[in-house]
Amino acid sequence: MAADVFDPGERAHLLDGLEPSPGAFCAALHGVLIHDHFGAICYPAVPPDFATASRETLPAAARLARIDKYGEGFQPRPPERRSVGTCRDFAVMFCAMARRHGMEARVRCGFADYLDPPGFEDHWICEYRMAGGGRWVQADPQLDAAHIAHLNIGFDPTDLPDGAFLTGCEAWLAVRRGTAMATDFGHGDACGAWFLKVNLLRDLHCLRGQVMSGWDQWRQVAESAVHDAVPDALCDRLAEAGTGGTSSAVDLPAPPIGGAAM
Repeated sequence: MAADVFDPGERAHLLDGLEPSPGAFCAALHGVLIHDHFGAICYPAVPPDFATASRETLPAAARLARIDKYGEGFQPRPPERRSVGTCRDFAVMFCAMARRHGMEARVRCGFADYLDPPGFEDHWICEYRMAGGGRWVQADPQLDAAHIAHLNIGFDPTDLPDGAFLTGCEAWLAVRRGTAMATDFGHGDACGAWFLKVNLLRDLHCLRGQVMSGWDQWRQVAESAVHDAVPDALCDRLAEAGTGGTSSAVDLPAPPIGGAAM
């Protein structure tokens, strides 16, 4: 993993030219990135490599290199010429922009209730605080005008309403406290307590600044192996530490080797 996934590298000047506001950051991303799933649903045309493009998350510097391949910077371009990325790519880039402009920002992994209702869909967003402190605000930079229309979104994507997105820590605790069902959380046919544990661990790594690394292999681990490696009682302690701001004080288990996710 790069020393700092949010470091814009030699193209930092591209971020310097942006208006320092969450809305401006999102608008800039909407003109140069296209989501790897909703892009094909929300737009009439997609890039030629849309189906085969790697879904691996890129550090900000590498993503900027692709965006600026022809020296266009953040000049908006049609969907078929945008760089294909996942929700995590949008979140990483938003964080890079916010940090460059002096804001506190961090990626969070969890579940959104507005992507495939009534369930909670596997998702990554960004949390930010304006210079001078204040509350952490959740933003979903993936949601452009086409997404908003398709998903019938009625809120500001740069200030998500309470409960629209649950972090991995919050989702685990909600299920354990009986206010939600484990089967409501996941992605497609992959759902349940196994998925909750995977995103709990991912979210805790995000809080440590480890947005992408070898630990990400949790999604490739078989369901039974996840439960063996991360018992419910351990998840309770980890989730409480994450929501209580003490996640750095707990040890996180490493993914067991072998087995494929269900």
